[in-house]
Amino acid sequence: MHLRTLSAFIVSVALLLALGLNTGCRKDVLTTDSGAKLRFSVDTLTFDTVFTTIASTTLPLKIFNDNKNKIKVSSIELGSGASSKFRINVDGIPGDAYEVEIEGKDSLYIFVEVTVDPNNANNPLIFIDSLNFLTNGNKQKVVLAAWGQDAHFYNGQVICNETWVNDKPYVIFNSMLIDAGCELIIDPGVQIHLSDNSFLYVRGKITANGGCGTDTVSFRGLRLEEFYDDLPGQWPGIFILRGSQNNSFTNVEIKNSTFGLNLGADTTDNLASFTTSNKSSVTLDKVIIKNALSTGIYSTLSDVTATNCLFYNTTDNLLTMGLGGTYVFTNCNFINYGSVTTSHDKPNILMSNVATNEARGQTVFADLNATFKNCIVDGSLDEEIQIEQADEAAFIYRFENCLVKTERTTTPDSFINVLVNVSPQFKNRGEDDFTLLPGSPCIDAGSGFIFDDLECLPRSGTIDIGALEYQP
Repeated sequence: MHLRTLSAFIVSVALLLALGLNTGCRKDVLTTDSGAKLRFSVDTLTFDTVFTTIASTTLPLKIFNDNKNKIKVSSIELGSGASSKFRINVDGIPGDAYEVEIEGKDSLYIFVEVTVDPNNANNPLIFIDSLNFLTNGNKQKVVLAAWGQDAHFYNGQVICNETWVNDKPYVIFNSMLIDAGCELIIDPGVQIHLSDNSFLYVRGKITANGGCGTDTVSFRGLRLEEFYDDLPGQWPGIFILRGSQNNSFTNVEIKNSTFGLNLGADTTDNLASFTTSNKSSVTLDKVIIKNALSTGIYSTLSDVTATNCLFYNTTDNLLTMGLGGTYVFTNCNFINYGSVTTSHDKPNILMSNVATNEARGQTVFADLNATFKNCIVDGSLDEEIQIEQADEAAFIYRFENCLVKTERTTTPDSFINVLVNVSPQFKNRGEDDFTLLPGSPCIDAGSGFIFDDLECLPRSGTIDIGALEYQP
């Protein structure tokens, strides 16, 4: 290579290396421009209602440095400092004050949670603080807002003869038992929240007296954030134990549990001890059970009477009659098409008069008598009715003036005046709106008479099939 050419090459390489070094160092340049500011993912970080003493879900706040050079945030701190109800974590380090640097065109996460102290107030309170930032003399802030709610707290307790009033929510940790010979009365509008390990056991009796609309009694999990609205399996369920009689649920919603109602369970797995003499019983009127991780109603040799009820979105059966019992369902909806949180792989209704405990080598039988009148049984499976029948006990079931999804032969002794494999024509099933469209085959297709429907709206003339009367 000619010396001049070689020199030019060396100079070119040297320039390129210098440019490369300059480029590599550019990210290390710290801007002191007073016009350089931060950008935030939100102006206000808002938490849904948080029960006192219970930490909230953690929410993220993202901070952006839109400048080409590194920026130094000389101060990140909570407005109320160490006394704040909020807590922050920056880059995995908890605290209440920070100094950080953010590379050019880069970002940083801050995670925020809140705990509200008890104040014995019945009404929710709003708590406001701010996350303050100081960058090159610029003061910026993000508002932090949370609603706090005090509650009645129960922790692993056995109770007797209580009345729960609608002043503030009831929160149950580590389960609760209504003792034998005792009654829990729940007034209209009461909201009950149970933690993820909390069973509600009923050895005595529960009477939930909900009302229409906002006076509905609600059983659900602890979390009130939107993410948890339809998430199943947040608490185990309501377990009405053997011998618990005359339980009553009126205008009640049970949601997001593992089991909605479990009837006839006991502390023993000895099936020989399950008899009609110690059966449990419940009456349901205008009850919604939805988003159960397992079963909506699981019953073992028990009695259930249900009117104007809606059962939908469970991973297992909506209704399991596991070993005999007496059941009367009138104008009830059993609807399962699955959802983003529940798969629909098993039929809506399982009826059985036999149960087996392989560990004990036991097989027992019990009479089953189940009546469905003016009910809708609809879902995404071709067969939504499962039968497990043994000859050793009675097995009687009847669907009268119902709409059913089934591949079974609809014999006249078990299926009377039924609509088979036709759409009920709900207004918007995907949005959980199970009211009937004007052309629904369920309109005026029922028999008998009941005064109102699930939403307390009047029924008149020839009533409709299903929990919701068509309202012109």
